[in-house]
Amino acid sequence: MLVYFNKQRTKGGKLLRIIPIDGSTIKLRVGDGGETPLPPEPAYEQWIKGKKIDSYTTKDITYEIMNPRTDSPYGYLP
Repeated sequence: MLVYFNKQRTKGGKLLRIIPIDGSTIKLRVGDGGETPLPPEPAYEQWIKGKKIDSYTTKDITYEIMNPRTDSPYGYLP
């Protein structure tokens, strides 16, 4: 199971709390060259039951690949 972490911040930009998100609800967005978009562009979208719930930037979510591969933005399973 993949787990993403949503970094919630105060209005001043300080880290308030970190909330785990089920990775099966997150869709990665990639640019034309396969790269992750930089803020302010959204890099991730949360989809639940076929509906887009929210969009996140790389400042909002931390995604670390345990077993990276070169042909996909997703890593190999452990």
